[in-house]
Amino acid sequence: MKLNLFFSTLINNKMARICLIGIGLLILIAAFAPVLAPNDPTEVVLTARLKGPSAEFPLGTDNMGRCLLSRLMYGTRISLSVAIVITILSLTIGTIVGMFSGYKGDWIDGWMMRLCDIFLAFPSLVLVLVIIGVLGPGIQNIMIAMIAVHWLWYARVIRSNTLQLRNSDFVAAAKISGSSDMDIIILHIFPNLVPQILVLSTLDLASVIMHLSGFSFLGLGIQPPTPEWGIMISDGRDFIRTMPQLMAYPGMAIFLTVIFFNYLGDCLRDIVEEMRVS
Repeated sequence: MKLNLFFSTLINNKMARICLIGIGLLILIAAFAPVLAPNDPTEVVLTARLKGPSAEFPLGTDNMGRCLLSRLMYGTRISLSVAIVITILSLTIGTIVGMFSGYKGDWIDGWMMRLCDIFLAFPSLVLVLVIIGVLGPGIQNIMIAMIAVHWLWYARVIRSNTLQLRNSDFVAAAKISGSSDMDIIILHIFPNLVPQILVLSTLDLASVIMHLSGFSFLGLGIQPPTPEWGIMISDGRDFIRTMPQLMAYPGMAIFLTVIFFNYLGDCLRDIVEEMRVS
């Protein structure tokens, strides 16, 4: 499967382009939040609490008088950066374990997959809750907990794809030419896994963002006064009748982000399937 064909097909897909533009805008907001945000997202102004939109506060203020627009922008930075780090680290561990387990086979494959089976037998959210219960809430601990659970799923999927590639003609040709196992894994197996890895990571990013917001809403993830979408929803639930926008704004941010990543993942998956058939 040629990577240049994969990416050219992706760019020519209209829905994929829309999702990429949306994700690009979110990344720009996250990167330039200190420049774009009109106010300090953690500054408490009790005299301006629960105010409507104004020149100073374009989307109004929350129950502590903090600027909603600024908190949304900084929340984009927190949610995206933490979710991306979790996904990249989980994907890295899972890809390494999955490739070596699938290619080597024998007792290495047996032991690693049995380990994955044991942990995957439990619901992932329950395992995350157990780890957070032991380590305590906070950004670092929620990242450790989610990475410790998510890499298992990646390892199983990557191992399955590696088993198919291990018996391919190009791998047999590489062995005959004298290539080492490490060279075959890095130069031949991994490049053919890149499209599948992109599909997995894109779809999982949406799930990670939702889980992060959910744990923060429950008080088990990122802690106040850090501006984060789940925390903003939690802070606004006492004012849902009088100021529903306190929950609507961060809820819409989560919705749009998840939609962009999910649709992009679907487009990537369709492209991979089409290339396999052709």
